[in-house]
Amino acid sequence: MSYEIIRSETHKARKEHVCKICNAKIAKGAKYSKAVLVEDGIFYSITNHTECVESRAELLNDQKRREG
Repeated sequence: MSYEIIRSETHKARKEHVCKICNAKIAKGAKYSKAVLVEDGIFYSITNHTECVESRAELLNDQKRREG
């Protein structure tokens, strides 16, 4: 399974959302990251805390460095 990110942007929440990384609530008025992607011909919209996205990116970069 492969996916392609179509768009990724930062928004200010007008309503409550749930972060797909940590499963915690994203409060109304908080900044969050929204990504639109397509996987096997199906479009998805994913919302995450900006902090969770940054932490996950750092973790993936560390793993890539260790693998060489």
